[in-house]
Amino acid sequence: MNKDPLRFYSTKLLEDEYGNVRFAASSANSGSSDNIIYCQLVESIEEWYSNQIIIKTKLFEYKKNYENKEMNEKTRKAILELKKERDNHQSEINIIMNGLLRYASNFEKLNYKEYNQCSLISKYNINKKNWELSKK
Repeated sequence: MNKDPLRFYSTKLLEDEYGNVRFAASSANSGSSDNIIYCQLVESIEEWYSNQIIIKTKLFEYKKNYENKEMNEKTRKAILELKKERDNHQSEINIIMNGLLRYASNFEKLNYKEYNQCSLISKYNINKKNWELSKK
């Protein structure tokens, strides 16, 4: 798992009977359903990641504001809810990334061109057993 499953993402649009859709590059330059699904999954990962960053920022603000201070019950509940939401986001990211890994493995076998046009970089953390995402 040393290669980024997001590497086949392309911002190029392909026109089909339903309009313009993103697709992963293929050797045939056609928008197969696998290509389209792959790109939709990549775009959903970008959205999940953005939401996760918002949650982490809120948690950091709580940490900064309440460092060495007493917290009331309402604040504790808010922090616990944010942590639960963060964990749910990470779980969803892991599920989607594992699906993307299957598509990327298939694309690699078919010698699809790598575009690397995703705004994120992904890496699997073996110790934590989860996907870590970061901006390029």
